[in-house]
Amino acid sequence: MKLGYNIQKHRQQLNLSQEELAEQIFVSRQTISNWENGKNTPDIQSLLLLSKLFQISIENLVDGDVQTMQILINQKEQEEFERDSKIMTLLMFLLPILSFPIFYFLEWWGVAIFVVLWGTCLYYANRVEKVKKAYDSQTYKELVALSLGQPLSEIEKIEEKAKYPYQKAWIVVAFVVFSAILSTLIVWLTLALFS
Repeated sequence: MKLGYNIQKHRQQLNLSQEELAEQIFVSRQTISNWENGKNTPDIQSLLLLSKLFQISIENLVDGDVQTMQILINQKEQEEFERDSKIMTLLMFLLPILSFPIFYFLEWWGVAIFVVLWGTCLYYANRVEKVKKAYDSQTYKELVALSLGQPLSEIEKIEEKAKYPYQKAWIVVAFVVFSAILSTLIVWLTLALFS
């Protein structure tokens, strides 16, 4: 990557060692080495500090690497989206399963634990929704394409937009029914085992 070469070139022009540059932009010497060797790229904050220190624009610093950096940023967003989706899904399945047992056995402490789990689930659901909104992905097929990093064709997008109102309603109904059945089973099992 040309960015690594540019960082090294400008660092040497200022007669700075990797250690000295690292101190000035608040990273480790190893981080500078990784940037210069193209193993990874600086985040936005570091790019701003580098451009200020080198007295050049960010565009000149990244010179030709914008597309590569965009791919790396998209990969990071994709990994965060997948992680957030997994955490949200896990919590959405755990909440109906754990609700009655923690209320039954832990009483008011159970309420506190449930509220924390519920708040955490909402936090991750909000993060997932922000990504879905940013990439205009709402249906199942659009979400699968987003997680794989493969955009849909224009015709597929139009087809998915037509499905969205129906899919959203069915997802909500299915989740409510599933949660109700699962919660009823958990209540029945808990009472049968511990009564």
